[in-house]
Amino acid sequence: MPTNKVFVFDVDGTLTPSRTVINPTFAEYFIDAASRHPMYLVTGSDRAKTLEQVTEPVYNSCKAVFQCSGNERWHQDKLIKTTSIDAPQKMFETFDYWLGASMFEHKTGNHVEVRSGLINFSIVGRNATRHQRAAYVAWDHRTDERRTIAATLNNAFGDKFSITVAGDTGLDITYLGAGKHQIVDEILEAHPGHTIEFYGDKTNPGGNDYSIAQKIHEIGHTVCPVDEYMDTEFSLRGQNL
Repeated sequence: MPTNKVFVFDVDGTLTPSRTVINPTFAEYFIDAASRHPMYLVTGSDRAKTLEQVTEPVYNSCKAVFQCSGNERWHQDKLIKTTSIDAPQKMFETFDYWLGASMFEHKTGNHVEVRSGLINFSIVGRNATRHQRAAYVAWDHRTDERRTIAATLNNAFGDKFSITVAGDTGLDITYLGAGKHQIVDEILEAHPGHTIEFYGDKTNPGGNDYSIAQKIHEIGHTVCPVDEYMDTEFSLRGQNL
């Protein structure tokens, strides 16, 4: 069906379950739809992790993939843009404080990951098993730990940095203005006369999809919040793309 829409997707929790490979039947549908409609991905993760989740055929079917919340842009296997981030030592000391203060019992290592223009902080750590990650998700739902940490970091460093809840277990730290919303103007310039339809699972205040959702709302385009990754597939199939 012809459309003047550009489709933009978060990955974790939106196209796939967190840190899990995309459903093969949805991948096939996505690739077919991408042959007729502009598709973009925007995620806080790096390219290697995104490829693990969405697979190379889905990745390469997109017009571009914005990694690290838009601070790195890829077209298939070509790096088009990258930026850096330089956080103060005091921020890393604050990470250490929270690692010691958190009562969550499974801390698996690799808690701080510096990416292009973004730092990811995770109490459970990126070495966690799926079971340990699920345990932290349940813990965070009970304690609201990540939002508490984000509020503390924003109070201390919010003059230069933005700290948001990201994925199921982490926090993303970027420079102010360097969140996912930074990609909107670039996409609109590439597709004059089109409207953006964005899908994300962290579109509420404090989530790492919030800034892009707000910008898209402000220009009168469409935001589709999803509670489960399956909601995205259901919506796309309903449009008969």
